[in-house]
Amino acid sequence: MTDIINMTDTKVARNKIRDRFVRVPSMNGFPAIRDLYADTTHSSVDHLYHHWLGYGGDSKTKPESVLAILNYVDGETFIPLAPRIITDADGVKKVNLWIQPTIKPSGNLVIAEDVPLFIEFLERWLPIEAERDYFVWWIAHVVRKTNRRLVTTLLLRSDHGVGKGFLAETLLPALLGEEAVSVCDIQRLLGHHNEQLLGKVVVLIDEIYQQKKKTVDALKSFQGNYTIPVNPKFRPQINIKNYINFIMSSNDHVPITLEKQDRRFWVPQFIKHKVSQTDTSRFINKQLKPWLENDEGFQKVRDYLETVDLDAFDPSLPPMTDSKYELMGFSSSETLEDLLPDYLKDKEVITIGLIKDRFGNMVHKDISDVSVADVLVKVGCKRRKLDTVRVYITPLGLANGADKINPKELKTRVKDAELAAEPPF
Repeated sequence: MTDIINMTDTKVARNKIRDRFVRVPSMNGFPAIRDLYADTTHSSVDHLYHHWLGYGGDSKTKPESVLAILNYVDGETFIPLAPRIITDADGVKKVNLWIQPTIKPSGNLVIAEDVPLFIEFLERWLPIEAERDYFVWWIAHVVRKTNRRLVTTLLLRSDHGVGKGFLAETLLPALLGEEAVSVCDIQRLLGHHNEQLLGKVVVLIDEIYQQKKKTVDALKSFQGNYTIPVNPKFRPQINIKNYINFIMSSNDHVPITLEKQDRRFWVPQFIKHKVSQTDTSRFINKQLKPWLENDEGFQKVRDYLETVDLDAFDPSLPPMTDSKYELMGFSSSETLEDLLPDYLKDKEVITIGLIKDRFGNMVHKDISDVSVADVLVKVGCKRRKLDTVRVYITPLGLANGADKINPKELKTRVKDAELAAEPPF
């Protein structure tokens, strides 16, 4: 006879077992048990029973009775702030991969004076009050409205050792849950096996070293899409709703290329050490972390975030900053578009190579020939193919009939242009 579980004595163990394990469809007649914490699937009832006892379950309860506790599910989903088991309109039961954070609002009123070390951390990072206000708002929105992602990506540029690792590996995981935050590089994010996105609310993209515009373009699909495909190893591809908030970090002053009117990024000023890297390390590791971990600091910060007015900013439109204006000035295509009209006013023919040689120090080195060609057409040039070289007739050249001369004469003019080329800026 199967034991009847004592609901009073085993309530904690029962809840923990049901939260961690579910039963999924089996292909061989044995129970298929999915461990949501370890991200594994097995058929070992003994393993399940081991955790039952570890969670304080009654040893008189038989293993098969513990197995009977588990929910049967047909698939997986990810919906923050929703129940563990979700049944859709068609009756399909899915397990929700979102894990509720341990730290929850206590109901206590906590003001800035109650979290002085947290405020000091913010002031060290962001001396400009308006930028500090938005940064705290962004964190508060992500923590309190986890099911409403922000399209805005934070672009944090900084010196080495200012504490970005602390933000992504200590502070945010404590507020959102250990499994809700991931740190990865752009290659892993865009790679075929991107299972690190499963169950994530914040993803910090750590350092961008090359292909600045390509990085921004690739990120667009994640920033704007309602769902994203995830390809776990050895498991079928699944589509999950997109609740991911992105942070990009870099030690480069110009890590990406931003276009004018790009609303998807918020860029504070370059983060520097208040005194030195040693001083920053001492503050974080000797003052801030001990307070957070040993003096209910995490709980106080979580309660402080409850006081932030979430209506203070538009979730779809981050405030403009001086740093973002400056960064937009580094858009290679826009820089060329501003410079070329004056440069071309006394020239009849030009090539992409001549443009790159002349302005190579003023635009990103990764600007493509296609981008340069697009700008030349925008400023009124007309393309002509000459052997293997594409020649562009400038507005002056068009006015003087240079687009109608024979290839031999055109080749001579290109050679003359190369000989007369000015040195790089």
